[in-house]
Amino acid sequence: NVLDFGAGQGALASRLASAGLFRSIECVDLLTKPKSFPDGIPWHICDLNSPTAIADLSFDAILSAELIEHLENPRAVAREWFRLLKPGGWLLFSTPNNESVRSLIALVCRGHYSAFGESSYPAHITALLRKDIERITKEAGFEMIRFHFTDHGMLPKAKRLSWQLLSGAVLRGLRFSDNLLAVCRKPTEGDDQQ
Repeated sequence: NVLDFGAGQGALASRLASAGLFRSIECVDLLTKPKSFPDGIPWHICDLNSPTAIADLSFDAILSAELIEHLENPRAVAREWFRLLKPGGWLLFSTPNNESVRSLIALVCRGHYSAFGESSYPAHITALLRKDIERITKEAGFEMIRFHFTDHGMLPKAKRLSWQLLSGAVLRGLRFSDNLLAVCRKPTEGDDQQ
């Protein structure tokens, strides 16, 4: 059972449904369900800055693509994810990579991370580093926090040119990816807490 947390227009949930790999898929977002969205997928409307009305321990996995940077309190959302997951459940979420070369150059030269400038405000309000994500998820009770990178990263001031294109895909990972994916697990009762 999977929850698309911050489903937006439902593109991710639709792709997951068409894969046919899951017992159920549900969506939650502040936006209303798009008219073209499949009827068989439940859609919950909720301000994701607040707890949802969804029952505890409802999901085996929660996916949240590019959402946490839009929310006011990442610690509260991590606690909500923990509440919604069954023991042993997985959390996967992505956010802008504020430790990339591009983002660090923006911080030094302009005083903000690349995805948190005036053109991104007020949509992007919470910039997180890997250390912040580790602290937030561990405080909520998660374990096994791993990071992966999209291996797509734009050069500063060159929106059509990526590090990967320039280097023949040699430059990638933490310093050369615009987004990161955090993978966490809710412990089962038999797991040793970290």
